[in-house]
Amino acid sequence: METTTDGGKKRPTFLTVLCILTWIGCGIGLIGSVMTYFVAQTAGAMMGVAEGITEPAGTDMSGIPGMENAMASANAMVKNAALILLVGVIGGLLCLVGSIQMWKLKKTGFYIYAVGEIIPPVVSMVLVGMGEFGAFGIIGLIFPIVFIVLYGLNLKHMS
Repeated sequence: METTTDGGKKRPTFLTVLCILTWIGCGIGLIGSVMTYFVAQTAGAMMGVAEGITEPAGTDMSGIPGMENAMASANAMVKNAALILLVGVIGGLLCLVGSIQMWKLKKTGFYIYAVGEIIPPVVSMVLVGMGEFGAFGIIGLIFPIVFIVLYGLNLKHMS
């Protein structure tokens, strides 16, 4: 089944479904970027307690294996929260613009979309580090790569 676009071309149903899923994902991603910023701000306030400013008795976690790496990653996340938010929002908007272009069967939308999908997780991994959270960063690339491949399968329908 295919859908006709404004230009009279036929858009495959598979591409239509991908675009709709992308729009839902863009909304969730934009909300997630904003939430991550506020979580980082809250974590920064809490880490002030954990770093000894007003450390309550019994909270020394230095003996826990891997805690130093986790704290270093958390500190990097707090310090770079605004930049991560900015890159996340820009990436989400690029994905939205790219998917709208692909909805109109324009091939340039694919490249815009791909940049919008890949840049945010890569920037986050560079700024926060791979440390204890490296596996989550790699998992965070699975959906973008799958969607890029699926959109790539539809390039033959775009001009």
